Amino acid sequence: MISPFLYNAVFFTYALVLTKLLNVPSDVAPWTLVPIAVGNFLGPLVLGRFFDSVGRRTMISGTYIASGVLRLPAPVPPT
Repeated sequence: MISPFLYNAVFFTYALVLTKLLNVPSDVAPWTLVPIAVGNFLGPLVLGRFFDSVGRRTMISGTYIASGVLRLPAPVPPT
């Protein structure tokens, strides 16, 4: 599967992109990974049982739709 490789490519270069391209201070950049790590840990604990009771396809669709809806109010950077 290529998905884990793409995830790792983004996850392990995230701080580099923040510091080099977006000029985030290097002492702050690692802390931006904490919410992602917490979400990766809590996501399966909180949502895992619903994949068994509600169904895999329904939960995958629901989580994609929910993430899209949560993204809507986020500001869009100017071009």
